[in-house]
Amino acid sequence: MESNTAVVENQDINFASFSVENRKFDPFSVLDGHYIGHDGFVVPRNFEEFHERFPEYVRNWFKRHAGRSTPVEDVEDGTQDLLIYLRYLPTASKHREAGKEDVVQTFDPQKHYGASSARFFNYINLCLANKFRSMHSNGSKTRCAVPATCR
Repeated sequence: MESNTAVVENQDINFASFSVENRKFDPFSVLDGHYIGHDGFVVPRNFEEFHERFPEYVRNWFKRHAGRSTPVEDVEDGTQDLLIYLRYLPTASKHREAGKEDVVQTFDPQKHYGASSARFFNYINLCLANKFRSMHSNGSKTRCAVPATCR
């Protein structure tokens, strides 16, 4: 019986030649201390400017990630925790040495391949997701939904 598949010689593949990320830089400019992306998006300079321009962003983000059954009080508490996180860098942060005071100021378009709206909000979403996971992880260890079963 003959096989219906052709014999193929094994070929070495150099995976280092395959790009894992989109390393193409989007052009951006700097005007009055603001990064301006190729799409015309002006990156907020600090947390105050971010919160002034996008006041419901963190709340909406938290509501999307917390789940529908999350009580209103927990949404408010979680939103406030995330806002505080974005507003104040930890005292031991390496960014403080560079004179930065909040997470929004730590956005670097060189490291994120540009300053477009998508790249900036991706950075903010990553920061929020990291903090959200650590809040959830810490909360699940200290709180118990059914106290009688926690010992």
